Amino acid sequence: MAGDADLLLAWANEPSTRAAGFHPDPIDPATHRRWLAERLAAPGRSLFVGLDDGEPVGPVRIDIDEDGRAEVGNSVAEAARGRGIGRALLEAGITAAVAAADDRSTSDGSPPIRTLVAHIRPDNAASLALFGRAGFHAAGEGSVHGALCRVFERPVPRPAPRVVAIVQARLGSTRLPGKVLLPLGAYPVLGHVMRRVARAASVDRVVLATTTHPADDPLIDLADREGWSVVRGSVEDVLDRYMTAARAHDADLVVRITSDCPLIDPEVVDEVVAASLDEAWDFTANTIEPRTYPRGLDTEVISRTALARAWAEDEEPAWREHVTPYLYRHPDRFRCRAVRSPTDHSAERWVVDTSADYDLLQRIVGALDRDDASWREVLAVVEAHPEWRDLNRAVEQKVVPPAAGQQ
Repeated sequence: MAGDADLLLAWANEPSTRAAGFHPDPIDPATHRRWLAERLAAPGRSLFVGLDDGEPVGPVRIDIDEDGRAEVGNSVAEAARGRGIGRALLEAGITAAVAAADDRSTSDGSPPIRTLVAHIRPDNAASLALFGRAGFHAAGEGSVHGALCRVFERPVPRPAPRVVAIVQARLGSTRLPGKVLLPLGAYPVLGHVMRRVARAASVDRVVLATTTHPADDPLIDLADREGWSVVRGSVEDVLDRYMTAARAHDADLVVRITSDCPLIDPEVVDEVVAASLDEAWDFTANTIEPRTYPRGLDTEVISRTALARAWAEDEEPAWREHVTPYLYRHPDRFRCRAVRSPTDHSAERWVVDTSADYDLLQRIVGALDRDDASWREVLAVVEAHPEWRDLNRAVEQKVVPPAAGQQ
């Protein structure tokens, strides 16, 4: 450690490095060691030392902010200049930092690196040329410690995110036990949900997330017969069950679907996923109040990083049972987007949570006589039989309680 600190200090105090930076005065050893200790302790700050045939040739420094913007800085030691290694050193540091940030993102929800940023003095011709060759583009001017600088940026390309729809299900419903296995036309309630979600073009995998309780073994039997992917986990901590499933299936985006929505529309799922990808939102849903879609088309999309953060931070058992309250009740911590239909149909209730709900759904499914009808076709059937709405009009929707101490 002491040897590395001395080497970094020597590089930092090389006359050409001081002249090209924003602090022309030499750095004293005590200040340098304090700075280095703070940097090594901060998870969003990385410092790499490049090697050329085993010889240390210069540092690469990268600092990541909460939005995934990473400030990049590097220098080549005076003794190693003239070898043409500047760009290779820069790219090696970037590659290592992106990989490290991705690992942290997976484990604790820290942001991945989305954009690389460099601030360079206008008279630093070597760095201007280096970052230009490395694919950075001019993004305006700025200042560092009062000194004028030019700002350069480079987006970090990423593969299309892996979208995994996770359908939570168990047989221990308090209001209608065993509801997800009730027959509904050609399939049980859960069968409709799994088939319809699988038709969403944006979804790469559909996973059934049930519990380890023996009472839910019949769900495993059904999944085995149907060839569904299954993850088992906590009975009450559904958030933990989702995190387990997301890890098991390497999800970048998680689509949360509940198993009591047999008329879930794949086009609505695709709409919410597309909205989530529009600006890399943390939480995107058609359930955010004021909601406009019928109840029963509920679709929530959570980024893997946001899910991991909620899993690590949420200490409210009642919220963890409902998976997402920690996200939408903390808009100061998570970027949330609501998806709404042009017309308010929130009074429609197409879920199976009570026997009254089940009576309505039996009539709707019987009238449709097919399992791929869109939600607008469902609406047309209900509007043709408005008296059916009276079947479950009196059913009260369960409400997620506030946090402890906020009642």
